[in-house]
Amino acid sequence: MAFFLETLLGGLMAGMLYSLVALGFVLIFKASGVFNFAQGAMVLFAALAMARFAEWVPKWTGLNNALATNLIAFALAGVVMFLVAWLIERLVLRHLVNQEGTTLLMATLGISYFLDGVGQGIFGSDIFKIDVGMPKDPMFVLDSIFEGGVLINQEDVIAAVVAAVLVAALALAVLEWARTQQVDLLSGTISLATDTLKIALYTSNASLDADTTAYTASNEVVGTGYTAGGQVLTGVAVAASNGIAYLTFANPTWTGPLTARGALIYDSSVSNKAVAVLDFGADKTASPFTITLPVADSANALLRFA
Repeated sequence: MAFFLETLLGGLMAGMLYSLVALGFVLIFKASGVFNFAQGAMVLFAALAMARFAEWVPKWTGLNNALATNLIAFALAGVVMFLVAWLIERLVLRHLVNQEGTTLLMATLGISYFLDGVGQGIFGSDIFKIDVGMPKDPMFVLDSIFEGGVLINQEDVIAAVVAAVLVAALALAVLEWARTQQVDLLSGTISLATDTLKIALYTSNASLDADTTAYTASNEVVGTGYTAGGQVLTGVAVAASNGIAYLTFANPTWTGPLTARGALIYDSSVSNKAVAVLDFGADKTASPFTITLPVADSANALLRFA
């Protein structure tokens, strides 16, 4: 029985760590529509950066405090990973939104191999240690119940607790964001039926995603028949069926020719608050430029509320 508990607890604690990696996959997919198979290589790259900076910082600064050294190394590794992630998104992932699964697989596997090679080229291919001061000695628990007790690793326990806290914090952040959106709708801050809704077009340089909160003129499309801020959506109406409310409006059209990568629907009556982001998957060029919306019903409408 003791061996069973040791195996069970070890599996649960390892699973907590894997949950962080899984969250990374989900967050990237939800935000960009791309399943990033290079996630593991990015974690490895970050670990290599952290380990090497932890060695280099004392040599650069003469610092002997382990906590300060690790904090500086963590910050530097974070900066490096921000730049790496930004380059990957700009140069590769943003061009793969809504592409075939095979294309995504090959492209992100290519990124993975590239990061493996570059990481070892920059930081070396030896075995490195990251010592953050966590106790590594195993301990025995429940020794009053089972002869010899149940063996668990203190480092695994601490790592599992940290992982649980991070997962809980992320869940609370998402719930708070969803609550804020619901409050805006239910309190009348945003009234989809009566406010003036507009749609603006953007180039491939724009960063439109789940974090977009309001209209911006940055990287907005410029061309024939297009004015800054886009155009007012017409035929706006709220309908409901099968227990689902949805919004309908006419297909927006510009004379063009125009080239756009995405669009933003926003409420110009309430501080230009974002309502929905549209990603075309790639640059689209047309004259006239028309956005053909899905069928307006409870199963297919662009904006639906259950």
